Amino acid sequence: MRKTERILIAVLAIAICVWFLFPTIRWYAFVSPEDKALTTGSSLQVKEYSQGQARTALLYMEQNGSSEVPKEYSFVIELAKNQSREKGTSKTDIKTCSDVLSAFSASSDEGQAFMSAVEKHYREYIQSLKELSSKALQLGLDLKGGMSILLDVDPSSLAQRLGHEPSEAEISSAIDEDIEILKNRIDQFGMAEPEIRKQGTQQILIELAGTPDPERVDAFLKGKGALAFHLADSLSTQRAQAYYAQNPEEFQALAYALENNLPFTQPSFIPADRTIAGSFSTDAYGIEQLSGIVVIYRKAALDGGYLLSAEKGKDSTSSQPVVTFKISSEGGSIFYDFTKAHIGQPLSIVMDGHVKSTATIRDALSTNVQISGFTDEEAENIAIILKTASLPISVTVSSQQTVGASLGEDSVRIGLKAIVFGFVLVVIIMIALYAGSGIIADIALVMNLVIMVATLGGFGSTLTLTGIAGLILSVGMAVDANVIIFERIKDELKAGSLPKKAVSVGFSKALWTILDSNITTIIAAVVLIIFGSSAVKGFATTLAIGIVSSLFTSLFLSHLLMDLVVGEKISISWRRRTFK
Repeated sequence: MRKTERILIAVLAIAICVWFLFPTIRWYAFVSPEDKALTTGSSLQVKEYSQGQARTALLYMEQNGSSEVPKEYSFVIELAKNQSREKGTSKTDIKTCSDVLSAFSASSDEGQAFMSAVEKHYREYIQSLKELSSKALQLGLDLKGGMSILLDVDPSSLAQRLGHEPSEAEISSAIDEDIEILKNRIDQFGMAEPEIRKQGTQQILIELAGTPDPERVDAFLKGKGALAFHLADSLSTQRAQAYYAQNPEEFQALAYALENNLPFTQPSFIPADRTIAGSFSTDAYGIEQLSGIVVIYRKAALDGGYLLSAEKGKDSTSSQPVVTFKISSEGGSIFYDFTKAHIGQPLSIVMDGHVKSTATIRDALSTNVQISGFTDEEAENIAIILKTASLPISVTVSSQQTVGASLGEDSVRIGLKAIVFGFVLVVIIMIALYAGSGIIADIALVMNLVIMVATLGGFGSTLTLTGIAGLILSVGMAVDANVIIFERIKDELKAGSLPKKAVSVGFSKALWTILDSNITTIIAAVVLIIFGSSAVKGFATTLAIGIVSSLFTSLFLSHLLMDLVVGEKISISWRRRTFK
């Protein structure tokens, strides 16, 4: 391979590392602790915060009309300019608080229009921070803390499914299945490495590192994956809507019951074989809200037991998020006969008791079904919950709380100091032993560390203290590779080879020795990843990444740097600084 091509590969590798590292650097270096705290709140808390900030901003503007807009509210100037452009005035001389409010004066309620714009600003800012946080390298429970969730299992739900009172062995087996399904869900939801284990005989403990989004946690915990198709009764739905429009107090009681899955009393005109179900949609904050009611038949036309797979996708015409799922051949036959017999009637898709979509049956449906009406995140969540199956035994959240770093800040600080000291010591020793070539080895070491951290951050891994140990061990092994290479080069120089040839032969002779030792270590790391506990997996994953990156930096990058700087002389020892 020509030198130019090797340089391009090295530059490309550095560019990819910078791309992967950028969110992590931005999150930990440029986001304030106050703003980081905002991302830990639920969607409801974000909504309350944004609306509160909007009210505070409006009050300040009204009370300080003649004053210039302060720095903390400087963003409202741009909001006012955008508003004036939408009005067609394109006013740019906006300096005072009254100027800002006047830009919104064309609206029927300038105060409300101003608050809506400011609220949107805060909402989008916090949502962007949450997105940035999800892309940054996450720290484990031992380094940063996280969330601890205790779940109580409900044996009665298992009894209902089995048709008899379950034995202790059956309950234990069902809990084990629950744990596997929850692990699969959490993994597919893209959350940090979880620790899930049985606690006692009828509880499950989940520990999530970092600051997981509470709504995402609720989604994988509360989603039972119970999907069913129910025929809807249009006439009864219209009568129910008219009835509750005339009786708003009763509708409030019904809405509360539907939102909290509580029993309720139906109006007498609803037939006994039908029930009122809630149709839910999400607002700009992702909060699920009751948007209407639908009267559906209690007996399902088809239940989720026939479901084979579910995937998130895009509608080919509207490009809106959809969930496409496949039904078994037996279920497809049942569904085809049912939909063929009810063409022209509305069909509701119900998941976990909530109506997700209602549409008129236009043609007979078989094994492939598509549902829409979701945001991207909703569609993804629904697809994950459906394809990871329903929980064999139902669970309820007993407690959900934030936990601190298990090692404590002092222990973490001491550990990081030890890491920095060890790395600096390695750098000094390499220079002391190999002079100018040692500097090249140190550059490769730094790049090795950068590649490892970038890979961990780019693939959403969680860094624990055992992971840091894997980082340091990988650095040491990378040094070992450079030592082997440099000793081979020195042997060639002593044998009378010219510097350039000595470098080429030295790398060639060291290649298989380095590969043999690293491949055996990778095999051990893979075994630990497959069979190890969560803490051991963190160490093994970091070690495996470190081995691969050290092979690249020691065999490729170091070789490239040596070829660039070595001419008629080479600096590889202080005893005899140069060889000719």
